[in-house]
Amino acid sequence: MSANEVVGTERWIRIPAKGVEPHTGLHRSFIYGLLAAGSIRTASIRKPGALKGVRLVWLPSLLAFIERHVEGGER
Repeated sequence: MSANEVVGTERWIRIPAKGVEPHTGLHRSFIYGLLAAGSIRTASIRKPGALKGVRLVWLPSLLAFIERHVEGGER
């Protein structure tokens, strides 16, 4: 799968509450590390004044990160 191929119709995905993200197999803590490093696109959606919201990840940016780390074989 390339960065341009999006699984289903999803573009934005939620970071899993626990465990691994099903589209990529990456753990939640690893995804937050990518977010902190500015390696992937994310959006924080919350109501004005709210302390909590939902963090979404742009799936093509996550897949592009994986593609940049492919070793050997065809690209």
